[in-house]
Amino acid sequence: MARSEPPLRLFLQWLLLNGALLFALWLCWTQGLIATYVLSDPTWISQAILGLFVAACGHCGLRAWWLARELEQVTAIMRRARAEPDARLQREDAGLRLGDTALPPSLASEYFTAVLGKYARTAPPESLDHALLTDLLADHASGSHEGGWFLCGLLLKLGLLGTVIGFVMMLGSIATTDSFDVATLQRMLLAMGLGMKVALYTTMIGLIASMLLGAQYLALDRAADRLVGAIVHFAETELARRAG
Repeated sequence: MARSEPPLRLFLQWLLLNGALLFALWLCWTQGLIATYVLSDPTWISQAILGLFVAACGHCGLRAWWLARELEQVTAIMRRARAEPDARLQREDAGLRLGDTALPPSLASEYFTAVLGKYARTAPPESLDHALLTDLLADHASGSHEGGWFLCGLLLKLGLLGTVIGFVMMLGSIATTDSFDVATLQRMLLAMGLGMKVALYTTMIGLIASMLLGAQYLALDRAADRLVGAIVHFAETELARRAG
């Protein structure tokens, strides 16, 4: 059974993490680190990494809000079921009803409605297999996270791409050198320094962004697992005897 959690706990955790990130970015901006490490990248890879990271963090926030609301809904259903041990769970045109209480639309109520529909067509209820419905439930709960994990890998690969481009820039300055006077050597060293800066900075930014984003999607996946586990546990232990 799902543990009772503070309201919107997952979303508050996301706010705490991203608030700390915003504060860290503000400090970096005031110290000129953003301009040095990100905005000065001539390849625009660092800027692309930062833009994708910000967009993905916004997606994490939306998912955290949705999952937190769904966890609250299923927790409320389980709490009401404990308060009314003999209440029947019934399907209606307007939705699902537990005893005298109409349940608000949620992922849990959609799953319970689908299972009750199977109970109405087949007997006995205990012999029914809900594996397909459970797979659909899990996909609905965490399916969109796959795009986030793809972005985590993409940020890392963009950082490695910046490494390759930086070394190409650095070695290209040597390949085009046809004399070794002082002015030419100075230009070559400047070009080599720019290439090395691109290689190191893009890799660093890609690694940091990938790790921070991965931590957020890991928390979302764990919350989705808790949501699915709570819904399936209630369906397996309570739904058959409460079906009306």
